[in-house]
Amino acid sequence: MEFQTQARWRTVLAVVGVALLASQWFVALFQWPGDIPLHRIYDIPAEETMYILVAVATVLFLIAGYGSAPDRVFIIVPMGVFVNIVVGMSVDRLGLPFYGDTLGTIGATVIGGPILGLATAGLTAVLWGFSAPMMIPHVVSAAFVALAVSYCARVSVFSSLGSVMARGAFIGLINGILSSLTVLVALRGDSTPNAESVANFFVLLRMGEVEATILQNLICDSIDKTFCVLIVLVLVRYMPPRPMAFFTFSGNEPRLSRILLTESEQEVKDAGRALNELARETTGTAGTPRNEGSRALGADAQGRHRA
Repeated sequence: MEFQTQARWRTVLAVVGVALLASQWFVALFQWPGDIPLHRIYDIPAEETMYILVAVATVLFLIAGYGSAPDRVFIIVPMGVFVNIVVGMSVDRLGLPFYGDTLGTIGATVIGGPILGLATAGLTAVLWGFSAPMMIPHVVSAAFVALAVSYCARVSVFSSLGSVMARGAFIGLINGILSSLTVLVALRGDSTPNAESVANFFVLLRMGEVEATILQNLICDSIDKTFCVLIVLVLVRYMPPRPMAFFTFSGNEPRLSRILLTESEQEVKDAGRALNELARETTGTAGTPRNEGSRALGADAQGRHRA
């Protein structure tokens, strides 16, 4: 399909999808039946409504994303979903107080843009929700991460290590607030065992359960998102040339070319690009006049010889 990025209907579908994700989150906050075991939650009408809203939003993201990048780049969505689920489950099995379930979403956002990042977040919730229904209300947090990372990549603030870590921590703080609301209100305090162990540590320090949960989410999300963003950007920065060329197109080349580059490196790169463009323009514009001039001189000489 022809690469098109400026179509207004894509933006409209993406906005509607984000609104649907926000709607399911409010359903989770006000309708989630916290007294019913999570593995039976699909028997509850509120959960069915949430699942349908997330599924419809994901379909809208996929429709809007198709054609926003070359077809070959679209593979980043299933790859991101796979990374989200595998890394998230592995971190949980290892007993680490982090998540890692947005690693693929961040990668899809950096390479494919915000719509493909949202599609990755939604599809992860739809598929993972079959075995872990508590992941569904958390999709709002993943969507926020996709939008925030997309904005940071677009304005080129991922140019240095310090900037990457600062933005990652800030994204994690906001994400921690959203996660705290989801855990405390929608899930009635239920979270992953590893996260609960950190919250219990703060409870032992004579903190209230609510304060402990909020502090746990702020700390864990900040560290988690900082390292997730950093890992993705390092992988993109030092990706081998062949896969880098596979995922690069005119829509993402400007932002990918500025990842983790110092000002001096960027100046050298911009200067080299400008010289190459100038050389191509000079060759293209100067070649024809020289040929025409040589032919004109030859014609004059031939005319004088005949005369």
